[in-house]
Amino acid sequence: MFVNDLAFRLHAFGAPYNMSDSITTKVVPENPNYNVLILVKAKTPVGCKLIPMNNLVVIENGTGKPEFNLFLKNFEKENAQSLPYIVLHGHPNQYTTPEKKEEFKKVIQFLLEKKVQFINPDEFYLEQSKLAKK
Repeated sequence: MFVNDLAFRLHAFGAPYNMSDSITTKVVPENPNYNVLILVKAKTPVGCKLIPMNNLVVIENGTGKPEFNLFLKNFEKENAQSLPYIVLHGHPNQYTTPEKKEEFKKVIQFLLEKKVQFINPDEFYLEQSKLAKK
C-alpha cells in the first residue's frame, strides 16, 4: 500500500500496541526494506541485520494523554540522559485539547534544553550503520 498508493517505502517496523514476539523478529527481517524494529520485546535472531530501538521513555499516562511530570519521572528512572537514544512513543493525533498540547510541548522543550537531537528511525539506522563501519 505505501509503495503503490503513497509512493514511499517504510524502513522501520513497530507492531500495533507494541505487541511483538519471536515470530515478529523472524518474519520482519525477511523483508529487505526494513532496517529498524521499534519497541520489540523479543530478542532478534543471531545474524539479524535489523537494529532494535527499545529505549522507551514513557510520555503518556494512558493513550493520548501526555503528562510532563510522568515523562520527567521516567526520564530520570531510565537514566535517559546517559543513553545513546530514547524512543518517544505517543499519539499526537489525540492531543486535541490545549492542556494535552501544553503537556507535550513541555516534554519537547525539556529535551531541546538538554540539546537532544531529534531523528526518525531511518536516520537512526543510517547513523548506526556509519558507526559500525568505523
